[in-house]
Amino acid sequence: MERLKVFATHRPSYYLDYLGELLGYGSTNSLVVTTNESAWGTVKINSLLPSFPFRGDYFSGLSVELSALPKPGFKLDQWRGSAPSDKQTCHVNMANDVTMEAVFTAAVEEDVDVIINEVFYKSGEDIKPSDWVEIYNAGDATVDLLGWTFSDSQYDSAFVFNTSYVLYPEAYLVICKNTQNFKTCYPWVNNVVGEIRFGLSSLGDNLRLYNAEGLLMDAVDYYPTGEWPLEANGGGASLEVIDPGEANEYADNWMASPNGGTPGEQNTHFVDTGVFTPSKTLEAALRCDPNPIAAKSRVSFSIKKTGYYQLDILNSHGQVVQVLEQQVYSAGSHQLLLNRSGLSRLASGLYLLRLSGAGGMESIRIVIVPNT
Repeated sequence: MERLKVFATHRPSYYLDYLGELLGYGSTNSLVVTTNESAWGTVKINSLLPSFPFRGDYFSGLSVELSALPKPGFKLDQWRGSAPSDKQTCHVNMANDVTMEAVFTAAVEEDVDVIINEVFYKSGEDIKPSDWVEIYNAGDATVDLLGWTFSDSQYDSAFVFNTSYVLYPEAYLVICKNTQNFKTCYPWVNNVVGEIRFGLSSLGDNLRLYNAEGLLMDAVDYYPTGEWPLEANGGGASLEVIDPGEANEYADNWMASPNGGTPGEQNTHFVDTGVFTPSKTLEAALRCDPNPIAAKSRVSFSIKKTGYYQLDILNSHGQVVQVLEQQVYSAGSHQLLLNRSGLSRLASGLYLLRLSGAGGMESIRIVIVPNT
């Protein structure tokens, strides 16, 4: 019996050593996470929701994701400790022992900003999920949606949140018309509620979001014509916001998201204006040669899935300044010629060249110089 007790006591350390040897990791370092007030918020560590204070051992060099989860009415003020940050989610490298504290504080009215972020109003030939709308918490405060209302121009048929639903900062929620149809098309999406009693008109509609006190929180009037993306009108695409930090009542902050959109997750065309960093979720081997672009350059990419794609150029503020291509591409390799003369309205400088479609995107930095 005594031997069994000794084995049970030392088994975790033996297993950790075995796992480190198997995976090629070396020593471990400790991670300590605390909060300034447990009643104001908690922290998700990777996929875990532990009790606090938390202490764990991680292999040296691994990256650990820490996500602050404020309680409704509160917000994250800052992360204090080994890697100070004011971001909702931060990553710490376990090259050394790490200590982090999530500091929460009471939110004020200006911290609440829930927006209408994506709209699917007309099914295409290959995707028929019925109407749905996605909302996004673009503010700093966690919001309980109990008593909130989503409607079109006819308020008497509005969808009312009759139960509590906690929407954390940077979180998404889909409101759908037909839950069964929606889950058939998007079986991986779990952050969805329904059902709305009204339909979204293919002729355009007036969408409204009210809080529990009846105050208008957001309003979007979309149309299938004019400057609004036409692909959303029966082409299998959704309408999605480009920059949630900018006004979403204007068509120039919306783009078409092909292949059924991105319900319940970050938009295909999402722009974080605070970080001008290339992204790579499409794995399309996007290239531009030569770069810088002075006269003529060749853009090449290779895609794995046939679908609707868009190639565009973004400035350093994350704004789309020129759309180069919008069309259906077949799976395989593609090339197109990029003439500096066709970019005449763009000043010399640093830009992002971005390819998006098939639920992902890839971007690279390009430099535009005076025409030679």
